[in-house]
Amino acid sequence: MKFRGILYSFFVAAIVVAMASCSKMPKSVSMLHEHPVLVGRIDVKQLADKGELSKEKSAIEDRLSGLSKEAREKIKEILDDPVQLGLDLRDPLFLSMDKHGDIRIVGTVYDADDFKSFLEAVSKDAGFEVGDKDGFTYVDMGGGSLSFDGDCFLLSQEEGSPKKIFESNSNLAEDKDFIEMCDRDGDVQLMLYGNSLAEAMDAPKEAADRLENMSLLYDLAFNEGEVVQTLEALFKDDAARKRFENYTAMAGDIKGEYAPYFSKNGFVVLGNVDGGKLYEVLDKLGAIQRVAFQMDMPESEFASLIKSFDGDFAFGVNELGAYGTGNGGLYLSMSSDKLLQKIVEALGGELRPAGVNQYVSADDDLNVTLGYKNKAIYATFKRDSVMGASYLTPFENAKNALSKSDVQGKGSGLYAFLNFRMFDAMPQAEGVFKDFDYAEAYYDKSIKGVLRIVLKDKKKNSLVPFVKLLYNMAPKAGPSLDYEDYELSPVEDDEYFTDDDDLWVDDDAKEEELEELLDM
Repeated sequence: MKFRGILYSFFVAAIVVAMASCSKMPKSVSMLHEHPVLVGRIDVKQLADKGELSKEKSAIEDRLSGLSKEAREKIKEILDDPVQLGLDLRDPLFLSMDKHGDIRIVGTVYDADDFKSFLEAVSKDAGFEVGDKDGFTYVDMGGGSLSFDGDCFLLSQEEGSPKKIFESNSNLAEDKDFIEMCDRDGDVQLMLYGNSLAEAMDAPKEAADRLENMSLLYDLAFNEGEVVQTLEALFKDDAARKRFENYTAMAGDIKGEYAPYFSKNGFVVLGNVDGGKLYEVLDKLGAIQRVAFQMDMPESEFASLIKSFDGDFAFGVNELGAYGTGNGGLYLSMSSDKLLQKIVEALGGELRPAGVNQYVSADDDLNVTLGYKNKAIYATFKRDSVMGASYLTPFENAKNALSKSDVQGKGSGLYAFLNFRMFDAMPQAEGVFKDFDYAEAYYDKSIKGVLRIVLKDKKKNSLVPFVKLLYNMAPKAGPSLDYEDYELSPVEDDEYFTDDDDLWVDDDAKEEELEELLDM
């Protein structure tokens, strides 16, 4: 494929770069789209340093055997002296995408002659020709192009001369949100501009107004012992920030009162919600009347139900075993049992009473309990490897339980915890999570979502283990046959059918047996 050689080249560049950090706002930024929907920044040098990839020279050379002699010799030269690649990867790479979906990737050139020499050396293997166009070195890559001069390079999907792009002067370098993105210490950043997104989607005015003064910034950092990903909202003005905060005001500080009922060996989501503020948010959105109608409830009754949400909630799975066994539960602070009664009414005969405000599944195989106690709606489930009813007792501490201190102070409104050991009983997960201990996600009061994926080895950098994790989680292509290779077996005569495909036969015994089969 034409892209293979060029992408491999950039990968090698990332591996061998060993130069000091440079400015965060290089000249190449001016070549990005003027009004992008998406922009990104990749700190190649920082990634190479964290992964210690510059130590992998011998491993890289072992992979070169399938390349042409010219490509092998040139790449070995670069491994010995990275500057000979011709790219200056002290500067980050940047990308942008406009509302039409066109993508540009730009970076800094260190020596144009060296970079051209490298491209010519790998051109046979990559399947492209290195030429010139309007004063730029140019490579047609089929559906895209690579072009460069003595200062910058451009990977673009756009057709025609690159001259206009090289001479453009994007104002992104002066954009407040773009500058803030570049100031992040992470290794990779992506930012979505709300106003450009609304325009690209032709969003309704109400939605466009909400997006107009907001950008979403994603930051990925490979740290010692952990991968940290954040998603935060950036606002153009205080009014836009205040409007967003009004929608999140229903999320309160998590008390962690249900944490002990869930195990550190499993998965759990904990949170806190203020029913009165939730009602205000839904009312502002005009959703109360709409949802009440869909639920066939009087509006006042639905409003009362929403307002009865009163504090912490939690749901999760304590453990998973072989053959789909496991247990878990749900707890939801409510000032009344109104929601329970609505659920019981909706489920009809699928539940049977088992005490005051407590019900169990009428089907013993489901092993589900449902009830209202301690000012909370609860539901628990348990599935054993043996036959017969077995129920998980509500409000009972789990083995190796979480504690309130594990949860308190971890953001506001929402917190999630996942121990990767819970997948050990699943054969398809064998080895996938071997380097990782747990993951946690929470919503920070600075209007930022945080996801931490923690390694077992807290002193090891997380880049290489995370790349391996993504590889192991990716779907693997199984063996397949071309259509013409499939063999169709002839359909054998079925003793229950006659030649004229009449369902019924003369043999009374067989007819009776068939009726029994059809009734199963």
